[in-house]
Amino acid sequence: MESLKDRFNVNLLKALILVFIGGYLELFSFIYFNAFSGMQTGNLIYIFTNLIDSNYMKSLFYLFILLAFIVGIIFSELLHLFLKKKEFLYRIIIYSTMIVFLSLSLIFKTLDQINPDYLFYGGPILFSLTGALLSHSFTKLNSHQLSTTMMTAMIKQITAKIVDGIKEKNITFLLDALDIFLIIISFIIGVVIFYVLHPYIDFYYHILIVLCMVVLLIIVEIINKMLLNNHNEIQN
Repeated sequence: MESLKDRFNVNLLKALILVFIGGYLELFSFIYFNAFSGMQTGNLIYIFTNLIDSNYMKSLFYLFILLAFIVGIIFSELLHLFLKKKEFLYRIIIYSTMIVFLSLSLIFKTLDQINPDYLFYGGPILFSLTGALLSHSFTKLNSHQLSTTMMTAMIKQITAKIVDGIKEKNITFLLDALDIFLIIISFIIGVVIFYVLHPYIDFYYHILIVLCMVVLLIIVEIINKMLLNNHNEIQN
């Protein structure tokens, strides 16, 4: 029978960090750009409501963000297929690419002081690309169909798991529900921390916080890889 010790592993830790970043970036994107980095349902609604209201440039703006997310997913999927079973290398490349995109957003913010159009398009698109990489790499960490941002689906899943676990007296379902609960809490913490810090720190410091979290992910990946290699050497 699976135990709590089996569940609370490095993969869960990495998943929680990814979801924290997802919550942080989602509110970040909404407050600074009035758009979503991961929740493309919201952007899709904005595309057509602005189109109906004849706000064509605004509709095009949200369309670009949606397309950027699709491009990010395609890139992530192709990279995963190319690397096949090299999961460690895949995630390191994804996290490094996220660092590049987030760093570029600082350049667009600086350019915004010269021409606001730079931030209008560049910043949100970079955040959408980051959200796509975040979402896809998170999916590859989990056997369940979980998400870094879609909390409606998560709440639905946790409710179903609890009901099934009680009905069938199956501890695995209840442990699945606990995983999802921790994911939701991690997302909430990301949102809350951004909201609390937002009045006191500016765009640059927010980016620095997210960059530190991504670097932490890379460090956790490297340490985990080293421990696994040492474990395999001892067994051999």
